[in-house]
Amino acid sequence: MTPTAFINALPLRLRSTKACHAQLSARPRFSASRRVTPSAAATSEQSTTEKQRTLPSFSFTEQWYALACEVDIQDDIPYAFTVFETELVLFRTAPGKYTVLDDRCSHRLAPLSEGRITQSKEGDTVIECAYHGWSFRECGTCACIPQNPPGAAIPRRAAVRNYPTTVGGGLIWVWLGDAENADVSLLPIPKTMFDGSPALFKRPWARYLEYGLEALIENIIDPVHLFWAHHKTNPGFDRKFGGSGNRVELKTASDTGIVGTWRGVMPMEYIAPASVLYRTSFFTITPISRDQSRLFIVQLTNDPKQLVTTPYWRVHAELCRTTDGDSILLRHIERRLGTQVDWRKQYVPVESDGLVIALRKWFDERRDALPWKTDGFARDFGDKRKINDRYETHTKHCVDSMAALRKARLGKKVIEVLLNVFGTLFVVGAAQMALAGSSAILTNVLVGTLCLGVLLAILLRLRHRCNYVIEQLTYSDDARERMLQD
Repeated sequence: MTPTAFINALPLRLRSTKACHAQLSARPRFSASRRVTPSAAATSEQSTTEKQRTLPSFSFTEQWYALACEVDIQDDIPYAFTVFETELVLFRTAPGKYTVLDDRCSHRLAPLSEGRITQSKEGDTVIECAYHGWSFRECGTCACIPQNPPGAAIPRRAAVRNYPTTVGGGLIWVWLGDAENADVSLLPIPKTMFDGSPALFKRPWARYLEYGLEALIENIIDPVHLFWAHHKTNPGFDRKFGGSGNRVELKTASDTGIVGTWRGVMPMEYIAPASVLYRTSFFTITPISRDQSRLFIVQLTNDPKQLVTTPYWRVHAELCRTTDGDSILLRHIERRLGTQVDWRKQYVPVESDGLVIALRKWFDERRDALPWKTDGFARDFGDKRKINDRYETHTKHCVDSMAALRKARLGKKVIEVLLNVFGTLFVVGAAQMALAGSSAILTNVLVGTLCLGVLLAILLRLRHRCNYVIEQLTYSDDARERMLQD
C-alpha cells in the first residue's frame, strides 16, 4: 500500500498569527520519532521533558492532525474539515500560509466554510459568512459586522477560535489543543528513514473512509491481511504469501506508540495517536467521527531519482482499489465490536496478531481520554457502492484525479461525436462499394472504407480507455473481482 508520486519539496513552515497568540518558539523541523540524529538528541530530549511537565500523560487533542494535501488547496476557497467531531474551516491567506478557524460564525452559528474569502477595509484577508456578512480575520477576531451602526464597537466575544497550523511532508496540519503547546517538533512525520538516511517525501494521497481511527490503525499495523483482503490488487499481494512465514514481533509499547517488526526485517511503528510508519511508507489518519476517518499516505525515499513517477491519477486509482479491498470488512468489524463489546471475548488471536493486541490494549488504557462528543456507532453496515465511491471519497477532493477525470469525460464526448461522423461515412462507403460500376471506383471506395474502419477501431479503443479512467476514478468493483481470482 505505498503510493507513487513526486515530492512536494516545500520546507516545513509554522503557521501562527501574532494577533491571536504568541509566536511559537523555533523547534526542530520534524519529529524524528526516536530516529533523531545525535546532534538533535539533546534538543529533542529537552522538548520531551518540557512537554511532560506541562501536558497530561496522554492527550488526544494536544497533537498535530493532517487536514489536507497542500497541493489540493486553492486560493480564495474555504474548505470544511472535521477532526474529532470538531468542525473546522481552512483557507489559504498567502502562498504557503494557511488559517484554520472554528467553522461556525459567532453570530448565529452558520458554517463559515459556505462563505467566501475576501479583503477587509484594512486590506486584511478575511473569511466572510454567507448568512449576514460577518467577516473574520486570520486570528479569528471579527473584522466587520455590516448591521452595526457606524463607529459601533465589535464585541470581543464575536471572535471565533483560531488553531495553529503548519506544513510538512506535503500535508497541512492542525493543532487541536492549546496554542501555546503547539510545537512542530511533535509532528509525527519522520525526518529520517529507519536506516538513518534523510527522508524525501513524495506527493501525498488521501481518501475518506467509512470506519474509525481504531479500526483503521489496527488494519494498517496488520501486514498479513495484505495478501488476503488485497489479493491481486498489487503485484506483491497474493494469498499464496499469506501463510506462516509472516511473523510479526512486538518490540516495545509505550505512551508514544508501538514498535515491531514483520518477517524479522521489516520495521513497523505506530506513532500515537494516529500515524504508522513502515520502512518507506508513512500513514496518518484524521479521526472525523467514531465511524469515519480520512487516510493520508506519503511515500518516503532517499533517492531523488525516484521522485518522478507515473501519472498521479493512476497511482491514486491503485490506492483506491487497495482500500476498496477491505472497506466492507472493516465496516462490519467495527459495527460488531461497537463501543461496548469486549474484543478480548470476541477475537481469537494468533501469533501474527501481536501488534494488533498491543494496539487494542493501548487504546483500552486511554479510552477515557478520547474526545468524542457522541456515543456509539450507526448500526447499519452501509451500502457498498456508497462506501467505495471513489469520486466522493477521493477524486473530487484531489486536483490530480479531477483533472484526469475531466479530460477523460471530455475526450469521451469528442470521441462519441467522431464515431457518429466516421461511422456514417463508413456506411456510405460500404453502400458505394455495392453500387460501384468500375474496378477503379471500387478500389478507391474500398481503400477509403478500410481507412475509415481502422480509424473507427482506434476511436473505439480510445473510448474504452476513457471509460476505464472514468470508472477507476468514480466507482469500480475490481478489488472484489481480483480477490475472487486464484
